[in-house]
Amino acid sequence: MAGILAILVLRSMASAPSHVLVTTPVELAGFVMCVLLAVSVVLATARDHAGHVALAIALTPRRRRLFAARALAPTVVGSSAVVLVTTAVAGAANFLAAGAYIEWALLSVVLVVVATASLCLLAFSLATLARRSGVSVLLFMALFLLPSAIAATVSGLLPSGLARLAGLIADATPAGLLIRATSASTVPSQGMLEVLNGQIGLAAWALTAATLAGVTFIRRDA
Repeated sequence: MAGILAILVLRSMASAPSHVLVTTPVELAGFVMCVLLAVSVVLATARDHAGHVALAIALTPRRRRLFAARALAPTVVGSSAVVLVTTAVAGAANFLAAGAYIEWALLSVVLVVVATASLCLLAFSLATLARRSGVSVLLFMALFLLPSAIAATVSGLLPSGLARLAGLIADATPAGLLIRATSASTVPSQGMLEVLNGQIGLAAWALTAATLAGVTFIRRDA
């Protein structure tokens, strides 16, 4: 829905850069889908800890493989789901653009899919650490939304130096990194390095959380 609305709005703006007609709908649809998938992963992972996971831990001697399989499943499923949605949006946007920006559509889809994999892994890892649905959702939302919301609220009240620091902290959170990681629209003006920095930062969050979650999972008593 977000992608379709973006297509309609951008089509009505004659001044919009040409490639943005294709990239922005994919970015918006991908962002919404990515966040919804991550919240779903948090809920499903945390809810399962008292039942199937406890049994699996008791029956599986090699917990590393069990953790790897559990971490891989939501990552692959989430990425596959977002591929379907973003490909459909990209196809519709590119059709309306007379097929002139296929490479931008492909770039947008790839960036969103890779970012979704990182965010789903992060969501799974946080839920594994928290082990309770309510706590997991609060932890994820606090990490994802709270720093950016605080930075936006207090930036006008702080001196310029502190406001800039608050902005940098917000940019380094998963939400800020997700926006940068999927911003194919900004490549002509800011370069591909900015997008790659977002992807690397988001992957660093995911891998760090997965490492902590893996250690906790392996050492957990059934």
